[in-house]
Amino acid sequence: MMNVSNTFQNVLVETAKNLRMPSDVRCPNLRDAVEDFEEAYIRRVLHLHRGRRGKAARTLGIDRKTLYLKMRKYHLFSPLERSLNN
Repeated sequence: MMNVSNTFQNVLVETAKNLRMPSDVRCPNLRDAVEDFEEAYIRRVLHLHRGRRGKAARTLGIDRKTLYLKMRKYHLFSPLERSLNN
């Protein structure tokens, strides 16, 4: 169990390191910064679980439907999924 916790802590730290910080861009407002972090974190968790949305949702502590809505908001679907949804 400790190894899983360390893995997610590492994902969180790496996500935060790779975000655009205010020194890199014209100071984004807090909402934009939070959305940037949320999108990057969801991408990393989905990648960690190889796209398995149920597992990713459990890791994120949200419902699968909520994850689906966030994926839609951030355009996180594969090209094939996008073509099927249109």
